[in-house]
Amino acid sequence: MSVQSERRELLTRMVAEQPGRLARKMRAAGHQGADAEDLAQETLLRALRSLEGVRGPADEALMCGWVDRIATNLARSAHRAQARHPQDPLESAPEPADPGDADLIACRRSLEPLLSGLPESQRVVFVARVLEERSTAEVAAELGIPDDLVRWRLRTARRRLREQLDRD
Repeated sequence: MSVQSERRELLTRMVAEQPGRLARKMRAAGHQGADAEDLAQETLLRALRSLEGVRGPADEALMCGWVDRIATNLARSAHRAQARHPQDPLESAPEPADPGDADLIACRRSLEPLLSGLPESQRVVFVARVLEERSTAEVAAELGIPDDLVRWRLRTARRRLREQLDRD
């Protein structure tokens, strides 16, 4: 089996094992609903298109980091595009399925300006742990970092958010 086909198989397996991982990453980066799903799909498409340009062995950790970098760059690019062409967030927000969802959507909207002031590494951890209510172990496994680092980033993010709120 060639290295190229090993990489393709590895990428396929990674997606099959954690199908919502990239969409969660996009939501953690501040993209919501269909936008997060579209960006996750675009990430996979770009990864497949540029798979032959990857150097080195077909290692899962390397491939995961490479795909994450594509996702991060795509999320940043989408944020820049949105900043150049702002849209009323109330127009793009999906209709809530039940009344409790409306409160959650309103809460997320009110947090977005605060969260945008956090470094991406802290924002991703904060959103995953607090808003998505995922465990420290899940977040650590997805990001490929130790549990202690997840807890440190969460503490630092909460401290920075408190400081921002105290200034306002």
